[in-house]
Amino acid sequence: MEDGPHFPSSEELIASAAKFLIEGGENEAASVILACNVDSCSVASSNYWDGRVSYGVDVDLRGPRIAYDVLSDSQNPIHEQMRIALGAVLDHNCSIQSINIRAERMTIAPAWRIELAEMARGILVHNQAAVAEKFSLWQNLRFRSKTEIRVAQALDKAGVIFFPLCMARVSMANRRINLEPDFLVCKGGTWGVLEVDGAAFHPPERTAQEHERDRLFRSQGVIVEQFDATRCYNEPDRVVAEFFRILDGRR
Repeated sequence: MEDGPHFPSSEELIASAAKFLIEGGENEAASVILACNVDSCSVASSNYWDGRVSYGVDVDLRGPRIAYDVLSDSQNPIHEQMRIALGAVLDHNCSIQSINIRAERMTIAPAWRIELAEMARGILVHNQAAVAEKFSLWQNLRFRSKTEIRVAQALDKAGVIFFPLCMARVSMANRRINLEPDFLVCKGGTWGVLEVDGAAFHPPERTAQEHERDRLFRSQGVIVEQFDATRCYNEPDRVVAEFFRILDGRR
């Protein structure tokens, strides 16, 4: 009888399934799965037939409210898209038997109770991720995906000043408009924008708008560099290091 299946790590499974979904144009499902972490991946059943063993696998995820709502509804199309994606990246003799979801736990900051109470009452108003209808919290900052959080963690580790998903006022023709860069970063007095490209909230139909946004930032002397979302998730420290080299080269 064959040995049991080999399961990838939590990050490998999420990244591989997200890449599968993005390649299939299922960007909304990719955004949902990138907001999740894998609590566990385990064999729920096995079947021996014609000299081979096949396994039914249970995947336990943890994520924000939007992921909880989607994956708790087996009739939601995203539920099936994620089931197919997760099964596609497991071993050949594995199939997904069930996907279970639990709500993510917050990283507690000193003033967490006051801030959440103010958010619940609609008192706390800020312009950080202001256009995000659904978001995850990290260090009391809003992010649309785990990919953005991983980039933020890498920037935080590097000790630089950065502004995630904060609205900027810029000039366009004869008027002033609001634009939201993913990360505005200052390193050694040099400013640059790091964009997570190819994520679900940067769909192809928005490419022209985003090129115009980048042009406006560059016209003000701000460096703008785009990095693939899958790479940002898999190797955020390398992405940040490469971005820093670009900033250092423009001094």
